[in-house]
Formats: sequence, C-alpha cells, structure tokens
Amino acid sequence: MSFLKGVNHVATITGDLDRLADFYGRIFDSPKVIEIQIPRLGRHAFISIGGPATLHVWEVDGTDPGDFGNDIFHRGRVDHFALEAKTYDDFEELRRRLIDEGATQGEVNDFGVSLSFSFTDPDGTWAEVAWWKDGVNPSDLDPAAFQDPISAK
Repeated sequence: MSFLKGVNHVATITGDLDRLADFYGRIFDSPKVIEIQIPRLGRHAFISIGGPATLHVWEVDGTDPGDFGNDIFHRGRVDHFALEAKTYDDFEELRRRLIDEGATQGEVNDFGVSLSFSFTDPDGTWAEVAWWKDGVNPSDLDPAAFQDPISAK
C-alpha cells in the first residue's frame, strides 16, 4: 500500500514567470492557481498540471533559460518530468499544440503500455506528455513491459 496519491509539486525557477505561465496556460489549459510575492524571496506561483500536482515556479532575476542539451541525465538536477494526458485524443491534441508552438518535433515513443513524446518549455526544461494505454493499470505493471528501445534492438 502506498501512502501517496500523486505528485504535489515540481519546483523550478524562471526569469519570466508571466511567459512560463502563459505557455502552460495556452498549451495545457493549466491555470495559475495562485501567485504570491514574498519580501526578500520574490514572486512565485503555482500552476496546476492535473490532479493534485502543480509546477511551483519561482521568478529569479537573471535566470536564463536552461541550455543543458537533450541528453538524458545531463539536463540539470531535475532531468525531466512527464505530464499525463487524460485520453489518447488529449495526447494527440497536446502533441499538435506543442508542434505548432515549435516546442517539439512530435516523435512518439511507444513503450507497449504507454505512449510519450518530449517537449521543451520556454525555460529549456525538457519534459514529456505521456498516456497510459486504455486498460492499463500502472500499479499492476510488469517491469518487463518497459524496455529501452535502443538496447532492445
């Protein structure tokens, strides 16, 4: 039994809170839940990313968009996060929006039990949109269902 029901938040920093909140709002229909100004620490906001999860974004002057590249495990302290699409149609709609935005090439990875594609947000954060295929219960997964597509060849 797990004591957890999901991700509460992922904290990140940005040089432009309005630009980042606009991106997540336009692409994912993810509202800014609250914005707070704290003396000496600055401005920050929580952006809803589904369920109980939020992006907790701190605006820090002088923060440039990250340029860590796309190599896994070399993208900074948080390598990436994945957002879960509600349905396959939502997955495809988000893919279309992110392609139109120029944030992804839209290449889909099929892991047998799930689909995903990557995108980069305006701050250079590498992230994914994922969707569990219909009928898949993640708590019942067999680890053998996940194979590295490169090593499987």
